[in-house]
Amino acid sequence: MTAATSFKLTQWASLDYQLRATRIPSLLDEWQVANLMLLTLGGTWTYSLAEPEAEVPAEPVSVPVPDAPDDDVAPAAEEPPAVEEPPAVEEPPAAEE
Repeated sequence: MTAATSFKLTQWASLDYQLRATRIPSLLDEWQVANLMLLTLGGTWTYSLAEPEAEVPAEPVSVPVPDAPDDDVAPAAEEPPAVEEPPAVEEPPAAEE
């Protein structure tokens, strides 16, 4: 046996209640009762195949920049010193026996 009712809360939500009573004598001699309370939320999605209007690019804005004094100019970055390789070590000739 099943009994169900539904209460529409808003256009997009409803509250549902369901009562189920089941008796399966081959499995269990007692009644099995299930109470279900469901909150259902729904919505719609609209999609248009029309292309959106093209955005108009903004005009560039010019910002005045004051001239920097010559004495406050930072010097150019110096290159790091070169790493010297150690001199090659010569191996003595092998002694003949």
